[in-house]
Amino acid sequence: MTKRGVATTLNNLGNLYNFIGEFDSALRNLRQSTAFYEKKNDEEELIDNYINLGDIYMGQDLIKKAFHYFNKALNLAKKKNDLYAKAICLNEIGMGHYHLEEYDFAQSLLKESLNIRHQIDDKRGEMVCLINLGHIHNKLEKYDKANEYYRKALKIEENLDDKRLLANTYTGIGENLMMKGKLDKAINYFKQSIEIARDIGAKPEVRDNYEKLVMAYAKKEDYESSKKYIEAFAAMDDSLRLENIEAELKKMEQKKNQSGWQWHYYIPAAAILILLIVYLFYIIKRRKT
Repeated sequence: MTKRGVATTLNNLGNLYNFIGEFDSALRNLRQSTAFYEKKNDEEELIDNYINLGDIYMGQDLIKKAFHYFNKALNLAKKKNDLYAKAICLNEIGMGHYHLEEYDFAQSLLKESLNIRHQIDDKRGEMVCLINLGHIHNKLEKYDKANEYYRKALKIEENLDDKRLLANTYTGIGENLMMKGKLDKAINYFKQSIEIARDIGAKPEVRDNYEKLVMAYAKKEDYESSKKYIEAFAAMDDSLRLENIEAELKKMEQKKNQSGWQWHYYIPAAAILILLIVYLFYIIKRRKT
């Protein structure tokens, strides 16, 4: 296999690991792929890699790091007049501002992305933007408008068969119904989303829906069911967080192997190991209580 072929494979592996929530493996593969394309100054491939790196950091709520890569990708997309990539970047940056609760700015970026995607007939991209606009309007308590966006997204999904987007749409509809006080219907949508996410191995989506079910059952005053999903959420959240801690340990091990064991590597490695032990103790204590 050529070096370019290896870089492409690493990029694809990174996306796969990101999909199933194994962020450390995703970053390791994508960084290697990105280093190759940066050396070759291959701007088209770099756009894709920067977007993927930003997406991984967004999934870990590291918004500033995500913005760094999304903006690098956006600048290259504008330079290459790549409308498809530009629309993706605008959507991702918009969702970063959504997580920062800057809803008006997020909405303006998402609408710009939606217009481009409509212009280039990118149906999947349109669905992504519609779902995200629904999420924003939920936060703004404009529930009817949010539901309108979700229904438009579902209409597009009929011809796409994209299970992950369908799961995200169901989560949004469930949240919309929960905010309206229609708890049984909301719970049904959250459970449908979990079933779809499990089938395709999308761990972050499963975890997020567990959290929604905790809130829905608590609102129903069904505390036994709420407790069950708290435990399920905590177990999955712990798993994803521990993967990130293990990634830091692996980085230290790699540096040690490359440069020999020196005191300036020992200190941060020991600190991370202590943090891991403390975190494991916290998990055990929390589960006992």
